[in-house]
Amino acid sequence: MRTIHGSWVPYVNADNAATTPPLALVQEKVQQFLASYGSVHRGSGFNSRISTEIFCAAREVILELVHGDDGRLAICFTSNTTSAINKLRRKLDLRPADGDRLLVSEFEHSSNDLPWRQCQPIRIPATAEAQLDLDYLAQCLAQCPARGRKLVAVTGASNLTGALTDLAEIAKVTHRYGGLLLVDAAQLVAHRAIYAEGTGQGDQIDFLAFPGHKMYAPYGAGVLVGDRKILGAAAPDDLGGGTVDFVTPTQFDLTADFFRRENPGTPNAVGAVAMAVAGVVLKDMVGFDAITQHEQELLDAACERWSTIPGLRVL
Repeated sequence: MRTIHGSWVPYVNADNAATTPPLALVQEKVQQFLASYGSVHRGSGFNSRISTEIFCAAREVILELVHGDDGRLAICFTSNTTSAINKLRRKLDLRPADGDRLLVSEFEHSSNDLPWRQCQPIRIPATAEAQLDLDYLAQCLAQCPARGRKLVAVTGASNLTGALTDLAEIAKVTHRYGGLLLVDAAQLVAHRAIYAEGTGQGDQIDFLAFPGHKMYAPYGAGVLVGDRKILGAAAPDDLGGGTVDFVTPTQFDLTADFFRRENPGTPNAVGAVAMAVAGVVLKDMVGFDAITQHEQELLDAACERWSTIPGLRVL
């Protein structure tokens, strides 16, 4: 890029840590998809049928990205992480007066903090190592009313501190006391492999929320991945086209197809396709092991240089 002095220098956009540009392959596949784009779920023409098939395939790919079981987990496409978390808030409808409790870490992004403030959240502090205080979490869960529901909402990778939270241990503690776990995976999804089903030792994740714009697919889509039974138990929070099988002037039949019911209207199929392609690149073409190694090399180089700066203390 050209500087104010007139010289040309290589440019590194540090903001990519927060919002990423689309990968070249993502752009290419989006253009291919748009060449035969049609109405999803509500058309009988060729373009509509092929678009519907691709849209549904994108859902499966994204579920594979987080190693999720289609029998347990379902996907709701949203516009971003914030909308995904607010959708879950509406679905659960936690009521403190009825004994429901919301527990959230003190190092959350505002997207996983502000939506829960009406639930009178219990804030779990961090340890000196920037990890969630598991003993404090267990103590708070044990003190929750037996009659109520319990939701623990925590980031998978903090964009405040850079710390990776120990999701497996948090999940085990949460489930030991009958709670549910929501992971804000916005900052995690493009950097580490996510195992939604865990190891079968109570370390599964109940809900995940993440956007496309942090995983090289900034086309206005995000997802809420969550327990199919819990999400399906509540009525759709958006009614309209695509959510019903039959309509008369006085009544309608809500479709039994969860995916159609929870992705109403004309969905952002382009965004879904972009996320799916980006997921394939991250998981299969590059690989999270290679990503982790690259990040560690950058961190090692940075720490080596920082150590030469007098008076600088690395947290």
